[in-house]
Amino acid sequence: MRGARARAPSFLRSGGWCVRLGRLPALVPALVPTPRARTAARAAAPQIRRLNDKVKDIMKEQSYQKEREVAFRRTYESTHARVQWWSLLQTAVLLVAGVWQIQHLKAFFRGKKIV
Repeated sequence: MRGARARAPSFLRSGGWCVRLGRLPALVPALVPTPRARTAARAAAPQIRRLNDKVKDIMKEQSYQKEREVAFRRTYESTHARVQWWSLLQTAVLLVAGVWQIQHLKAFFRGKKIV
């Protein structure tokens, strides 16, 4: 039965949408909404708007958190730099104090003629 082929119908209905095949290839169907689909879309519109508003709020919150993160990062880096300098200053003070104490003790013991 080589010549007998099934022909595709010109309209297919699925889930409230009407697909018109006509002369278009089956891979590129033209979608035409049915009244039932329009009603469902109208009923879903407020929920879609609410979801869209929630997404916008989430995006604003993400932007705010990103700005806070940048500010906290700057604070952290400046504090870290200050802590490093403070520890270097403490080390230098301790070294200077140690050298001074050694010199002072040497002079003391020489003065007492112990060394």
